Amino acid sequence: MKINRTNAEMKPEDIYRLGNVIEDYCGEYYLVVKDNETNEYALVDLSNNTIIATRFETLKELAKFYYEDGDRLANATITVGD
Repeated sequence: MKINRTNAEMKPEDIYRLGNVIEDYCGEYYLVVKDNETNEYALVDLSNNTIIATRFETLKELAKFYYEDGDRLANATITVGD
């Protein structure tokens, strides 16, 4: 995975969108995903590829729960291969 940091000021609801990679205030990276079976949103911890247990019906709820000052959108390219 290739990640470039961005310092642009953004609202939480603009950062926490489906498919976005977020760098939190601690320097950890997360991917915003949607479970197509339950239609719930969650975060995948990219350090260990696990889905965080707390899920939400809307992206706004997810952003409100997880956002901390210092969180930012990361410009990331995820490469899936063998």
